[in-house]
Amino acid sequence: MVDTPRGLMCQKDIILRFKLFKSLYDRIYSESMNLPPNEAITPITPFGKRVHYTVYEFEEFMDSSNMTVDD
Repeated sequence: MVDTPRGLMCQKDIILRFKLFKSLYDRIYSESMNLPPNEAITPITPFGKRVHYTVYEFEEFMDSSNMTVDD
């Protein structure tokens, strides 16, 4: 959710927001790997590993407060 003039709204491309956080995105390393736009790699963790992750989003967003059990 992102704060807008109309209140909190769903936003596409949430990975762009993840990429603002250094703990979630090693820009130089990720760019050197030539990843698709929906993938990223973290900096080396305290365990000496990196996390390579992919973010999948639904085409149609729905606010979780509007969801029912059927959703």
